[in-house]
Amino acid sequence: MKLYIACDMEGTAGNVTWDEVNQEKSEYAQFREIMTKEVIGICEIAKTKFDDICIKDGHWTETNILLENLPDYCNIIRGDDGRNLTGLDSSFDALILEGYHAAGGEITYPLSHTISDDIVFEIRLNGKRIGEKTLALLNAAKYNIPIIFISGDEKAVEEALSCLPDLVGVITKKLSNTSYICKSPQKVNGEIKKALTQALSNFEEIKEKLIYRPSKFDLEIEYAKYFYAKKAANYPNSILEGKTVKFKAKDLDEFLHIINLCI
Repeated sequence: MKLYIACDMEGTAGNVTWDEVNQEKSEYAQFREIMTKEVIGICEIAKTKFDDICIKDGHWTETNILLENLPDYCNIIRGDDGRNLTGLDSSFDALILEGYHAAGGEITYPLSHTISDDIVFEIRLNGKRIGEKTLALLNAAKYNIPIIFISGDEKAVEEALSCLPDLVGVITKKLSNTSYICKSPQKVNGEIKKALTQALSNFEEIKEKLIYRPSKFDLEIEYAKYFYAKKAANYPNSILEGKTVKFKAKDLDEFLHIINLCI
């Protein structure tokens, strides 16, 4: 049994500012360790069911997880551009999402963005705002891979559960005005252990309910700058409206192609 763990940093326990997830800042070292411990905690539970675990470091330069602390039964993918779940294919039996965050357009959430807030303000699928977690669900659906579990801030977990109501998730922090109320890393790790153990116990019975399959793919990308929108509108049959470009993808493959080409 093969497991793919896709990791991000803004949705891990405790961090609330960009400096804390920026490798060039002194605050980053603490949260790099917190991210690594969350990932290792997931691996320790997951190894009871999976004998082949692949971790995708998905934050920024994608070189965040401390390698010396990784268990010897894990492989890790590092240093890709983040638009795809690199290496994911039909040989995997399940996907776990760790450390996910609020989507671009959720402007009250301090760390909200989708892929790059320099390029994208908001992405909408069938009229609904989506972020990186829904993009991950759709990348998995391409290969009929179910999602076992997600951890992240409240908006990330809420978005994933709106797509897959049977999914199990752990919320690391919640919004209060424009600040986060954060759980301690120790509490988050304990909740992940309990929730993931629960998710694994009935995974086989419900795994078909854990694959996200939208009935259509009407995509809107609202860009941060008109320059990016004008460029993306060269895609065939797209419609440019101000800084927003509308696309009608015929299927999942074309949807993912547009995301890769136009962001």
